[in-house]
Amino acid sequence: AEMGIRDRGKPEAIAVLRGRGFAAAQQRLAHDGEKVGSLRLPSGLDLRVVPTYKHLGVTTGARDHIGTEAMARASAANAARHALGRVLLGERRPAFTSRLTVAKTCVMARLLVAAGTWNDVPRASVRQLASSSSATLRRVVLQGRPPRPGEHLDTDAQIRQQCGEAPMARQLSIARLRYFGRVVCGAPAFLRSLIQGSGG
Repeated sequence: AEMGIRDRGKPEAIAVLRGRGFAAAQQRLAHDGEKVGSLRLPSGLDLRVVPTYKHLGVTTGARDHIGTEAMARASAANAARHALGRVLLGERRPAFTSRLTVAKTCVMARLLVAAGTWNDVPRASVRQLASSSSATLRRVVLQGRPPRPGEHLDTDAQIRQQCGEAPMARQLSIARLRYFGRVVCGAPAFLRSLIQGSGG
């Protein structure tokens, strides 16, 4: 919110509150009967705080819905991959760098946007996200089909290396560290204390 969320056309956010100071922070949000509140930013703008919102076609919940959200994100990414697969991602004519850029922007982004705010991700969800990511990268390197007799296909690890992508578990860890760094460097004091405290 401090980074101009309204300027980006995203006037809503989900607040996950836990740990010391939970009750006071909850009152600051002034939730009404529909569980929608507002938070006054230092800029003078009001940020609506809602129980769910839709981003990149995926409905995000307030807390502890990581398995459900991962499944929805994988489904959204798979739909985008299928839509682009035959017309762009799996075609030889566009340059490899162009196909990879489109894949990261239009498909992979659906998997990991705001993943740094997630709680611990179950192993099954990590595998689901990794499977969707691997299928997308296979399309980009033109190996998105079953092998022909006698044909060798690269492993998922080899394909990730070609595309410069880390394993999914590492990407999730990196996302969490980046989010933590942004919070420590510039977030409001109450948010820093919540994340750095025992309930963070």
